Amino acid sequence: MQKYNTPGFLGRLPWGLLENFLVAAEAGSIRLASERLGVNHSTVSRQLTTLEEHLGKPVFDRFSHGLELNSFGHGLLEHVKTMDSGFDALTMYLNSVGDEVSGAVHITLGDSLLPSALPAIGTLQREHPSLEVQFSVSNTLARMEKGEADIALRITQTPPDHLVGHQLAYLQVANYASKTLCATVDSPDENHYPWVIWDLDVSMGEARNFDERYAGKHIACRVDSSTAMLGAVKAGLGAGMMLCLFADREPDLVRLQPPMQTQAIPLWLLYHPQLRTSAKVQAVVAALKGAFKEG
Repeated sequence: MQKYNTPGFLGRLPWGLLENFLVAAEAGSIRLASERLGVNHSTVSRQLTTLEEHLGKPVFDRFSHGLELNSFGHGLLEHVKTMDSGFDALTMYLNSVGDEVSGAVHITLGDSLLPSALPAIGTLQREHPSLEVQFSVSNTLARMEKGEADIALRITQTPPDHLVGHQLAYLQVANYASKTLCATVDSPDENHYPWVIWDLDVSMGEARNFDERYAGKHIACRVDSSTAMLGAVKAGLGAGMMLCLFADREPDLVRLQPPMQTQAIPLWLLYHPQLRTSAKVQAVVAALKGAFKEG
């Protein structure tokens, strides 16, 4: 009978089971692991059970508060981390080679930036029809070193040091309201408007200081995305602060005052250093630089 530590056993062990184990070990609970993997709770639990059946022994001690690695699990984790790092390095290398602008490029960006990025990508794809672009809309920076994205567009004051970074622009922000809401407010004073504000967990420039900035004002609702902010303001729930390049596209909205010069926020384009030599990635980088050069 094959034992768990023989070459034959490893040949039959799916990497997905080990990856599931790695995420669960780092997360410390099945619930958090399922969120990180984007699968349901039962899938993570079932894959851990399958792994332990393959190995012939448990890797976790299970408690009501979560998972804890046992001594065998700790040893396994170190080897799986090594395998994971090697796989990431191989993936990054394969993505970095090639002189043709073809294949897949994965971009992660916030929803307020997507409308400005799409036309430039469309133009690039007409020139290179074999290029496939995947967009992931998120306010969380992907783990670029693990291949979760090739390019990131991020509004941040502190871009990561380990990535190649190009500051594309300083983006202007302003307060907007719907024409319908403006018609119902008797005074141009912003204090007379209800407000849609950013959730405290979301950082959009100085969004984390919104409670201080709008102290004493009527807060109608909080949102956690630019799409939600735009929808709420267009619906007349209140005035709200948005990127000018995002909100100026909407004919039903008006600026309540000129852009806030003190609140202009830097937009960065980020990618892994090893992708400097990837023709397809650099073609997308050039297209995005052109799309945002005006800020």
